[in-house]
Amino acid sequence: MFFLHSWHPQSVAFTIGNFTVHWYGIYLALGALAGYWLISRLARLVNVEERHVANLFLWLVPTGLLGGRLYHVTNEWSYYLAHPAEIAKIWSGGLAIHGAVLAGLLVIWSYARRHHLGFWRLLDIFTPGLALGQAIGRWGNYFNQELFGGPTTLPWGIPIEPAFRPSGYELSAYFHPTFLYESLGLLLTVILLVWLFWKSTARQNFWSVPGSIALLYFFLAGLLRIGTELLRIDRVPILAGIRLPILASLLIMVAAVIILIVLHRHHRAPANHP
Repeated sequence: MFFLHSWHPQSVAFTIGNFTVHWYGIYLALGALAGYWLISRLARLVNVEERHVANLFLWLVPTGLLGGRLYHVTNEWSYYLAHPAEIAKIWSGGLAIHGAVLAGLLVIWSYARRHHLGFWRLLDIFTPGLALGQAIGRWGNYFNQELFGGPTTLPWGIPIEPAFRPSGYELSAYFHPTFLYESLGLLLTVILLVWLFWKSTARQNFWSVPGSIALLYFFLAGLLRIGTELLRIDRVPILAGIRLPILASLLIMVAAVIILIVLHRHHRAPANHP
C-alpha cells in the first residue's frame, strides 16, 4: 500500500469523445457488482430465490444512489442552493451512506411485505454485500481526493493536491488515507459477517435469529465510521459541537443494540411461555 504515498491519482479514468468516465463511477459499479455476487451466494444458503435478489438489487441501486445524494445535498444545502447545477454531478463525489441505507431499508421492507418474505432475513443476506460494496466504493473517494484525514508523517500518508486541501492545511502535503482505513475495516467486517452467516446456517446459534447479522453490521459500520470521522478534516454539519456523521453513527449503533436485544427476547419468548 505504500505506493499510495507517492502516487497522485486523477479523477478521470478515460474519455471517449465527449463521454468522460470517472474512477468514482467505476468503483461504485465494481462495488455494486461485487455486492450482488456475494448477496446471491448467501441467498442460496437460506433458499431465497434468485429472482428476489435480482428484483431487489434493481430497486436498491437507484434508490440507494438517490437516497445517498439527497442526504448529502440536504446536509450541504447552503452550497447547493448557490450551485444548483452541481446537485446532479454525483461523479464528483457526495453520496452519504446514511441516506443510502435509509432508502435501502425502506425498499427492502416494502418488498418483503409485498412478497411475504422475512424482512430481517433479507437484511441478513444483503448487509454483507452492502459492506463489500462500500469497501470497494471507498476507493472512488481516493481518486477524487476527498474524505481524507488530517496531516500525517506516516509512510502510508497520501499526497493531496493543493486545490483539494482545506483552508488552514495549505502547507501540509500528506494526509491520513481514511478511505483506506474504512475500506480495510469494511473488508474485515465482510469476512466476519459471512463467517457468522455460514455458521448460523450450519447449526442454530445466537446469529441464527433473523436480523442478528444485519444489526451487527450496523453496529460495526457505525463504530468504524466514528473512528474515521475523528480523523477527517473535511467540512460537515456540526450539531452540539459534534460532527453530524458521528451523531448519526452513534444513533445507529444504539438502535442496533436495542433492536438486537428485543429480537432475541421475542425469539425466546415462546420457549419461556408455552
